[in-house]
Amino acid sequence: MVVSTAFHEAQCSHSRRPGPPHRDKRFRQKLTEVDKCRGRAQHGYMRPEDVQVIGTELAIKWPDGSESFIPLAKLRQACPCAGCQGERDVLGKLHRAPAPPLVPASFQVVSIQPVGSYGLQPLWADGHHTGIYSFEYLRRLGHG
Repeated sequence: MVVSTAFHEAQCSHSRRPGPPHRDKRFRQKLTEVDKCRGRAQHGYMRPEDVQVIGTELAIKWPDGSESFIPLAKLRQACPCAGCQGERDVLGKLHRAPAPPLVPASFQVVSIQPVGSYGLQPLWADGHHTGIYSFEYLRRLGHG
């Protein structure tokens, strides 16, 4: 599964419509050159250059030249959604539902969608789709 084209269009500034018309062309061009696919986004995280599912791993190419290969089983078990990790109440007590049984389809990715400019949301073959993995979180998973 290759998601790089859609991912690239959704994440890179030069794929978007230019800024307000009051800015002159040179300014817009300079702004685009600074932000374009270099990796560091406004909030300091790294945007991947490419994301693909290869066999049983999620392969991510980062702007600094490094690559991460995250086993899909590890990715699913590290799902950050409240259903998987639980939620804390106002007093800080963690509430977690019993974990659903994971079947082979739980570790197969059907699709991956970019979420804003900060993460990815996989759709798993068992129907689970609520986990949003920030790029920072994916980077940690890939290097840990």
